Amino acid sequence: AKTRGVDLEFHQLGKDIFRIAKERRMDITPDNILDVDHEKLDLLRSIVLERIEKKLYKKEGDRRRIDVLRTHAKFLWNDVPRKAWYSKDILALKPDKFVTFVDDAEKILERLNQRNQWAMQDFSLRDILYWINDEVNTTDDWADNAGKPFYVVPVVAPAHFFYKILQKPESEIVYVSMPLTFAYDPITQKRVDGLVKFLERYFTIIDPRWIDPLAVSKGKGFDRAIYNNVVNRDLEWFV
Repeated sequence: AKTRGVDLEFHQLGKDIFRIAKERRMDITPDNILDVDHEKLDLLRSIVLERIEKKLYKKEGDRRRIDVLRTHAKFLWNDVPRKAWYSKDILALKPDKFVTFVDDAEKILERLNQRNQWAMQDFSLRDILYWINDEVNTTDDWADNAGKPFYVVPVVAPAHFFYKILQKPESEIVYVSMPLTFAYDPITQKRVDGLVKFLERYFTIIDPRWIDPLAVSKGKGFDRAIYNNVVNRDLEWFV
């Protein structure tokens, strides 16, 4: 983006909540935030969004800037799904686009189990799959209510993919279909790489090799939940 004269400003709403809680001498930490009284959380969230609204870029001449607000849409806490924000408050910011970043559920579960905040939640793989879908469906609803585009993007996608979504909405998105389960030999992969490189001249490319839970699960037996979610992810979100 910088090489093309575009500034990207990232706003991490979760960190802003902790910053404001500290200002107001509230004992709120990553470990206890989801146990905090709902009214206190509502107050903090309102203050965060009020401050963010004032920071959002107002067009000045030919200068270009993109504000990216980073946050969860939902949380799964003590076996109960909880919304991170009120829909009306998010829509009041008048976003231009909505994006959910997704990762392999097994990798997410492994990372969460290494963090004190989440390890005691005793998540199963199906819990993570549910959470991913809840994030996508909630954000999709936000986009639908705002009448704006919605995308699901693998976290390991290259930076230029996200840039194209932000700055080149006219570029058609192409999903490169290939037999992932048995096409991992170097010769086949080299041919696929060549095809992707050629297509990227003309389209915004989604490469399913970026995120492939079936490959990660090899040798662990067939897991129907993972299989069903991979099919749904590729057909309903990417294609």
